[in-house]
Amino acid sequence: MKFTIFYFYFYLLFHLFFNLNDSFFLNKLKNSRFFYNKHIKQLHKKKNSCNKKINYIVHHNLFNIQLEYNNITDYYYDNKFITGKNIINIYPAGLKGFYEMGMTLYIKENYNMENFIYSGASAGAWNTLLLAYKGNIIDFKNMINDLNFTKLQNIYELQIKLKEKILNRFIDNDFDFNKMYIGVTVLEKMRFKNYIFTDFESLEDALDCIIASSNIPFLTGKIIYKYRDKICFDGWFSKDSYIHHPSEKLIIDSNLFSEFNKLETINKIDEWVDFNNKWVDIHNNNIFDNNFNILLKLFEKGYYDASTNKDYIEKNILNIN
Repeated sequence: MKFTIFYFYFYLLFHLFFNLNDSFFLNKLKNSRFFYNKHIKQLHKKKNSCNKKINYIVHHNLFNIQLEYNNITDYYYDNKFITGKNIINIYPAGLKGFYEMGMTLYIKENYNMENFIYSGASAGAWNTLLLAYKGNIIDFKNMINDLNFTKLQNIYELQIKLKEKILNRFIDNDFDFNKMYIGVTVLEKMRFKNYIFTDFESLEDALDCIIASSNIPFLTGKIIYKYRDKICFDGWFSKDSYIHHPSEKLIIDSNLFSEFNKLETINKIDEWVDFNNKWVDIHNNNIFDNNFNILLKLFEKGYYDASTNKDYIEKNILNIN
């Protein structure tokens, strides 16, 4: 009798927790770090056995595992931890990355982003870090507002200052590094290759990759910038430096709302800002203009444009129907 009761309860618990695909317990188990690590290592053993043309290299830093693909959507199905999730691609923007940062901060502040993956290049790579932040997003907002842009000579110095500020304020466990995919153009065997890095070993590792993804010699960085012993250039140099969802195209782009401004179908604030009696267009076409005074204004405008266009944000960036 006791054995029958024990068996009944064992059977019930087994089916309750393990056979229900949408059960809370099973989903947590599948997405745990242990099962994620095991899955990535198993995936590595199965891949790289074909002789197809290689267009994408996905590098998992934590395991030093490299996966090669002709079609990047194959990776979406291979990595079961991102299958079923939304993927936001965040485009390069130069200094207008601060405008994108205003948009991404508004999104992070107002929506549940648990079911999202972030894939960015160049300025977009910086925004993946903001979206992957696990703490109170107000802390990130305060860090940006506290930035001092005086005495900066170039964009590389700006990035180094951002790196120092972030390392001083945050720790590794504040971020979901397996949600971040950063596109970098790598010079390897005298050929440019499209690398996408993820699973960063630490916050500093992620920041170094972001700077590598933003390296345009003479414009934004050094002539030679090395990341993980590879000569790296801006992810924008690659034809396609993103992880993709097979059907949904969700994009954050610095020109997203300015395109609509031409049609006068979007709410907006004055795009001209007065600095020392000189009017500056914060939506000008020179994305590498070293006018660092306007960066916080770009940030504020991105936040404002996102907040006044919630319907577009929800439909085209967050895939909320």
